[in-house]
Amino acid sequence: TIETDDVVIDLNGFEIAMDEKYYIQQRFFVCISLTNKLFNDNQGPSFMGIGQKSANDIVIKNGVIGLTSHMGIFGINSNNIHLINLVVRDFETHGIALDKFEGFTIKNVEIGPSINGQLKVNKRYTTARLMLPIFYSVAKEDPDTKISFYSRGSYTMQDLIDRLLERMDLAFDYAMNGLENIDTESDLWKETRDLFVNLGGVSTHTSIYGLVLRPKKGGYSEYDEYDENAIDSNHAVIDNLYIHDLIVNHQQVTKIGVSPDIWLRNSFNSPIDLSCAIRKPKITEEWQHDEDYYEQGPLPDIEDAVYYGDVYMDALIAMRQLSSSWWSLGRMVIWPKIIQWAQNGKTLQEYLESNDDDDDDDNEPLEIKQICGYDMVSGESKGVVGIKMAYSRDIHMTNVQIDNLINMGEFGNSDCDYYGHNYEGNHASAISIYKGKNINIEQLDVSNIVSFTGPAFGIYIDKDAD
Repeated sequence: TIETDDVVIDLNGFEIAMDEKYYIQQRFFVCISLTNKLFNDNQGPSFMGIGQKSANDIVIKNGVIGLTSHMGIFGINSNNIHLINLVVRDFETHGIALDKFEGFTIKNVEIGPSINGQLKVNKRYTTARLMLPIFYSVAKEDPDTKISFYSRGSYTMQDLIDRLLERMDLAFDYAMNGLENIDTESDLWKETRDLFVNLGGVSTHTSIYGLVLRPKKGGYSEYDEYDENAIDSNHAVIDNLYIHDLIVNHQQVTKIGVSPDIWLRNSFNSPIDLSCAIRKPKITEEWQHDEDYYEQGPLPDIEDAVYYGDVYMDALIAMRQLSSSWWSLGRMVIWPKIIQWAQNGKTLQEYLESNDDDDDDDNEPLEIKQICGYDMVSGESKGVVGIKMAYSRDIHMTNVQIDNLINMGEFGNSDCDYYGHNYEGNHASAISIYKGKNINIEQLDVSNIVSFTGPAFGIYIDKDAD
């Protein structure tokens, strides 16, 4: 992290990258950050402190920015940033991203390839890793109370942590050593595989970018009214930039809720994935592996589902019952009726058929929805994008080559509600320009921009861009 001005990092031919073990265990990482925290004040999935410290007049040159579980280089509100003679590769979400800048230079920079084969754990593993310290805190807060679930239990919080860790450790073993030490016929492995393993090895995030230039908030909705004053990223000169071999196998994040603002989430505002915790009503022995248990793809008929549980979801539900600490709960939303549903073996809709609030004269039933089109922290899905420019002005590019951008993602979910948004998670774009001004590109070479299920664009320009 660089939090002061006038710094030169000369890599002198060396590389900054995560160790492979650290890469699997630390699932949110930036190799070089030009700010003390990744979100502005009052933004982000959790409280990250008050006050943004950003670096200015920075030079990074002559080396490789390597393996990272998130971004290669990131900055907020930084001025006069110069990236020279660099290779940025093996990232999961962004090669280089700057939120609000004044003066930015790229010279002789290669971005790519992204992660391809190294990533052996999935997004559920990521969220479980983030939640583990909180689970431990809850176990310390209430070590004795036991929680029961439909047809099984009871467990203390530590019991549930131990069950979770057994499967996460097996997923980690697979990530490090493959199947060498694993009994592939065991129910434990089958459960672990479907809960925590990414068999494809590529990023399953809803978006992956080579270079991103955007405003300070970084999260302006592309459905907001255009505000001229929002353009606060200015003056970039980019020469000899090569972006290549970005690949994503986008797995949709499905929010389960009653509206775009009210949905199940963990302490870090991440949607809770129920796909491994539910089944249609039937009798199944506890923890016996059943191929029907782990149905891949969109959740079917969520309102008819019965809770059978998985080790991660069990821990979340127990935590919600045992903890009264806002440090632990954070932004968590798990309604009391969801807890009842997890304990009693009835379909979810039976708990939502009526509103129990005596003051509500309408007493209208609640409709559970599947809400799609977002990533793990509620950003909009954009697929694979070589260069993304939004709310930026005076950007001058020469000698830019972009090739081999691949989106393997699935179609949108017809059972999901996108609330009027166009689903873009299966798109592929070499360059996307949104509400920019005075953007000039010369000597551009674009090839092999591919989406398996959606549109592919060489250059996508929003109607408000100049």
